[in-house]
Amino acid sequence: MSLNWKIKNQLLELTTIDQNGPSISVIRVDPKSHQIVHAGTNYVGTTTTGKWDFSAREGPKLAASFVTLAGVQGELNMQLVPQRDNAMVLRVGAQQMANVQLMRKPYSTPLTPAFGLIFPDDLEKTYVHTDRRRAEPLHAQT
Repeated sequence: MSLNWKIKNQLLELTTIDQNGPSISVIRVDPKSHQIVHAGTNYVGTTTTGKWDFSAREGPKLAASFVTLAGVQGELNMQLVPQRDNAMVLRVGAQQMANVQLMRKPYSTPLTPAFGLIFPDDLEKTYVHTDRRRAEPLHAQT
């Protein structure tokens, strides 16, 4: 997973990788409602829309819905739970949540993503899945 400023302090890009390949989403503040909104799609055409709650007790939480190209609809929740300076837990799912341990990727990477909404004092953090058995890291390639 990676989170990058596309337009500093205005528009974030969230990239994740799962069994369907990469998903790319944008996160921004809606100027009319002042809510933090999320919209994205993956490489098989599934779209996701939702709202982030940054007042959630354990960390920013997304409540979203998705629609596939075949018309299948559902709900998706995601929460970013900081653990320590270099680690967090990604909680993701619908009725049942899965916890994915993430840790910050070293700065020697060509990636320079920003977790500014989570860690406003340090805007360049990348987190990758800590399970080394996975073939694909959970970060974007640029």
